[in-house]
Amino acid sequence: MKKLILVSGPSCVGKGPLLNALVEFHPEIVYGAIPVIKSHGSRSGVPRPSEVSIWTDPRFFRGDPEFALLPKDRYVVGDCRGYPQAIDMEEITQSDVSLLIMEIYHTIGAQFYSRSNKDVDVHSVFISPIALDDITCLKQCGADTDKYIVDMMIHKQIQRCSFMGRPITSQEIIDIQARAKDAVREIESVKSYKHVIVNRDGEGNPNWNMNPAGVFTGEPTGDALRTLNSFVDIINHG
Repeated sequence: MKKLILVSGPSCVGKGPLLNALVEFHPEIVYGAIPVIKSHGSRSGVPRPSEVSIWTDPRFFRGDPEFALLPKDRYVVGDCRGYPQAIDMEEITQSDVSLLIMEIYHTIGAQFYSRSNKDVDVHSVFISPIALDDITCLKQCGADTDKYIVDMMIHKQIQRCSFMGRPITSQEIIDIQARAKDAVREIESVKSYKHVIVNRDGEGNPNWNMNPAGVFTGEPTGDALRTLNSFVDIINHG
């Protein structure tokens, strides 16, 4: 039976560095990466440095109008923060690899579960920037937890822009605000996941020891390393 690991979590929580680190530091884990087809619009028409080589590959990115033309019997198409995303179910069923990993947005995950093959052992993993106990403590202290999470994620988004050397334009600010606000709803969905990993080292955090091109200068440290080790344990032991 195939094992499929679904990875979800707010934008900038560190899902990309985590999967890059898995390849770099655990070559013994052989897996097939199932891409989610994303919209060019979700990147404001400009790919991230690590996405330049796949920007024109339809398995990874497409123009918004193309999503409406995808065959419904083959693709799961959903909305991700106002932009379309799609999953090619055929990629999963026809893969000859026993371990598959896919990064997925939480609302599209619900549609995926209804279409998933019973011969695939699915494990859902949520990467959270904050522990549920921390949220409980914030509430007990009288803090506005939604505002706290939004402010925290805005900081992480700005940190990523700085790390990538990307100018913060007016459009970028709108995107940052939307992604940060969406993190509140994403974290609320955490109880529906089989596994939860708390990672405070988001994308661009020095603890990943990774440059903007995705090249590591050393092994991750801090929460980044703990997240990597927890993820490997889930892969190996479920």
